Amino acid sequence: MREGDIMCGRFMLLSEGENSEIDEIIRNISEKYKNQSLVVKRGDIYPTDLAPVVTKQNNDKNFQLFKWGFPLYKGKNSLLINARGETLEEKITFKDLLRTKRCVIPASAFYEWKPMGKNKNKYLIKPQAKDCFYMAGLYNTFIDLNDQPITCFVIITTAANEQMSSVHDRMPVIFSKPEETEIWMDNSFYDFKLLKSLIRPYEEKLSLKAENISLFD
Repeated sequence: MREGDIMCGRFMLLSEGENSEIDEIIRNISEKYKNQSLVVKRGDIYPTDLAPVVTKQNNDKNFQLFKWGFPLYKGKNSLLINARGETLEEKITFKDLLRTKRCVIPASAFYEWKPMGKNKNKYLIKPQAKDCFYMAGLYNTFIDLNDQPITCFVIITTAANEQMSSVHDRMPVIFSKPEETEIWMDNSFYDFKLLKSLIRPYEEKLSLKAENISLFD
């Protein structure tokens, strides 16, 4: 699987000390998993990596470390890492998860690849005014190939906004306001129309930075 072949195939978390909100999330997760010898990765986050997510139930936030990508078991590297926001209610894989297993994924930026002839131009993309933002996600628990339970997440995508459309026709669902983040991750309630209204292109300005031209990066 190559990240440039699908929408939102890689995102990034700033290094320690660069953003206090990211630091606080990772401190919470590190404390929670301190007896399991799990390290929270910074920098570029790839499919199959463990990454921070936040869920909420009855006003209690839970800081979790979930694996990115739902296993499809059709092949060793077969993963489902994104979910189209427009069809969540129609897909068996996501329909029930939308009711009780919503999460948000903190990030500092995400990457996308724009075709440039035979090459691809790699872009680092983030909200212009934010070094920490939250993407909409869903999660579920699976039994892996070693018969062990593992909880995984996918990132929800939507149509690109005007800026993003110069690079790709889709983008992750990014919440513009804190209250939108709170609504999405609160699994104590389910209001399909309200949740659906949050699945839309990002409404504020983005920073799009071309990093390099590469076939495989």
